[in-house]
Amino acid sequence: MLVYSFEGFKESLTLSYYRHVLFNATYLKVLAYPAYIALLTTLLTLVLALPAAYYLAFLAPPNVRGVLLMAFNVPMLVNLLLKTYALLSILQPLGLAYSFKGLMVGMVYEYPPC
Repeated sequence: MLVYSFEGFKESLTLSYYRHVLFNATYLKVLAYPAYIALLTTLLTLVLALPAAYYLAFLAPPNVRGVLLMAFNVPMLVNLLLKTYALLSILQPLGLAYSFKGLMVGMVYEYPPC
């Protein structure tokens, strides 16, 4: 992407487009709002997750830990299951549901590297 940003400059490479984006109020607003949402989401997640993790690791009695871990993990597993069945309903009419290509589509869809 960096190489493409300099495309069109035959004589010399300049940072004029970067300067334009970084010092233009409109672009700064567009860049600042997602950064604000990401920061706020991270902070709220930390405020909720760290005390729960501390309680699970150090304070919860052993017989309660399993129940709490299930309570935290079941919603994520249900989400994974629903996404899997939705993708299966898309791949079946295409004839890819139980093939290697379908497996690759499902694995990439369910477990992206980000």
